[in-house]
Amino acid sequence: MINKLDLDIFIETGRIMIRDGIVIAPWLTWGKGEHRISFTLFTDIRTWSRHFAAQHWRPDWTMDIFGGQPIHVERAAEACREAVSSTAVYLCHLELGTLTVTEEMVSVAQRLTENFVEKVGLKDFVTFYLLTNMYEDLQVLHYYGSIHVNDFLQGDIHRPWGTNTLTSEFKQAVASRLVTVRDGFVELTHYGNEVLQSITRVFVESGFLKFRSRLVRLNNFNNLEDVESLTNILIPSSASIRKSLLELSEIQAGSHVLELGCGTGAYTFDAGLFQAVGPNGYLVVTDPSTGMLSTVRRKRDDYHAEWVHVVRAQAERLPFPDNMFDSVTGCGFLHLTNIHEALREIARVLKPGGTFSTFYPLHFPVRSDFFLEWFEPLLSLESKASHPDVLPDSDTVPAAMKSLFEIIRLDEFEHEIHYTSPQTVVEFFVEVTNLFEEKTAILPWRARQDLIQRLIQRGEEICRKYQPESLVERHPAQMIRAVVKSK
Repeated sequence: MINKLDLDIFIETGRIMIRDGIVIAPWLTWGKGEHRISFTLFTDIRTWSRHFAAQHWRPDWTMDIFGGQPIHVERAAEACREAVSSTAVYLCHLELGTLTVTEEMVSVAQRLTENFVEKVGLKDFVTFYLLTNMYEDLQVLHYYGSIHVNDFLQGDIHRPWGTNTLTSEFKQAVASRLVTVRDGFVELTHYGNEVLQSITRVFVESGFLKFRSRLVRLNNFNNLEDVESLTNILIPSSASIRKSLLELSEIQAGSHVLELGCGTGAYTFDAGLFQAVGPNGYLVVTDPSTGMLSTVRRKRDDYHAEWVHVVRAQAERLPFPDNMFDSVTGCGFLHLTNIHEALREIARVLKPGGTFSTFYPLHFPVRSDFFLEWFEPLLSLESKASHPDVLPDSDTVPAAMKSLFEIIRLDEFEHEIHYTSPQTVVEFFVEVTNLFEEKTAILPWRARQDLIQRLIQRGEEICRKYQPESLVERHPAQMIRAVVKSK
């Protein structure tokens, strides 16, 4: 029987870890088959981790939560190494917008890890780390039913970022009755399934799975150089939507304005936001993606718009003082953020009486025959969510705004999305923006890659089966303008 108290301990460990900015995401360090940390820095991290673990580890430690497996000092060092490596990559994404890990960020990651371990204890942290590995090992068996022993040991299906075989973990899983072997294939036992459900509960209630999905989105956006070319293919009315938002925002010439999620500058320059602010004003444009911001800087120089200032930032962590802007605006960004955190930051940087205006899509309608046929492999995946995607309901944003803003105008409408380019559709919705994270979060690594390729292939079949004019679905959306309440 699994002790509920033990689970609660690790739920809290996960929450503290996320709050303190500690990341366990080996795939983030690994990238797409290429390690993102130089050999020299990785050697330094490994040396530090061994020393740090040796200082805090005790030889009588066991993983008490499931079966009392011993925690060897090598596993403690591995946990510290993965935490520092993943956190350093995350910090470079977040702070520098680059995939190149610097010595400075490694030092910061080490300091954060030290502080975190001091709070929760090395044993509980290492146990949480081992749970992340156990989750991947058991989830792949739950998903596929069984896999060949050799495939399990190599980890290519579910943990391709590892450098060693999973032999020791496999032996422990067998000894703990989590898995069994039949005719050369590994299967999940009843007890193993019970353990998997308990780990899943820890990861869901601590926010770890949600945080991991946000990391996927951050990683994909930092690798993206041009989001506008994708959206223009999918939404031919994008230009008119941006124009309508600019009219709704009522930006005053000479004012201080912040644009969030600027992408490559379609709203900033093509829609005319920079002209609305004018040379006597002050326009700051932000985006999490360094690649896209480089395009914005080129456009700014082409337009000689010296009053436009380009800053890399996330909406949830704005690097600006309180009461700085007369208006905050942004087109198609809010649904890709933690909405509550982003709104709090927006309200903070607005001057008293300042306005916020934005456009965002709502849940996929999922009603067209072609869409249901095309996305059936994804829609049929298990999920406890009421919607297949993570987009907001019609009342999500207004409800989140209630305590911070007074809504002046709220327009609901539908816009057309064209599904005539399978590669673009799947890349944007499933891979880059990760809008179906509730469905895909449980997938093993290989299964996720296979699903993306399968959806592209099904899309190509759909495009041959249906006429182009039939491959259009009207998606609901909202456009909103609000005034920040008195602070």
